[in-house]
Amino acid sequence: VWRDIGAYVPKKVAGAIEGEDMKQETASGRAEVQAIEEIWSGDKQMWWMDGAVGEKLTLTFDAPQAGSYRVFGRFTEARDYGRHAIAINDSAGSEHDFHKARLGVTGEIDLGVHAIRDKANKIVVECRGKNAAALDRRMFGLDYIRLEPVK
Repeated sequence: VWRDIGAYVPKKVAGAIEGEDMKQETASGRAEVQAIEEIWSGDKQMWWMDGAVGEKLTLTFDAPQAGSYRVFGRFTEARDYGRHAIAINDSAGSEHDFHKARLGVTGEIDLGVHAIRDKANKIVVECRGKNAAALDRRMFGLDYIRLEPVK
C-alpha cells in the first residue's frame, strides 16, 4: 500500500537567519547557495569556494530589531574547508578552522556580543588559509546565524 506523506518541507532551526538568504559579495573565488537535504537548516547553506588567502566574503542580513545580541553561527566542516576569520559589523573577528575528515556541521559557535542594527548588518569572512591536513580549496559554508538578545 502506498501512502501519501505529503510534500517534503525542509526543517529549519527556530530563530535562524539562514546563510542562503543573505546578500553576498566576494572578492575572489565563487559564492553560491548549495543544497543537500537533511544536513543544514532549510537544507541549504551559503557556500564560498576557492577564496584567496586574505580575500573576504561579505554577507548582509537584517535583524528582527536593533539591539545588543549574542550571535551564534553554525557552519560546515569538511576535508576541503579552510581557516576563516569571522567578524560581525565592525568587530575584530575570530578565526576558526573548518577542516574535518567528513562532511558535517559544527555545533553553534558563539561569535560574541555585538550591536546589531535592524537592517544591513555585515558578516565579513576572511580566508586565512587551510589546515595542513586539508585539501587546498579553502571552502567556507554558513548554515545560519542565530541572535540571542542581551539584557
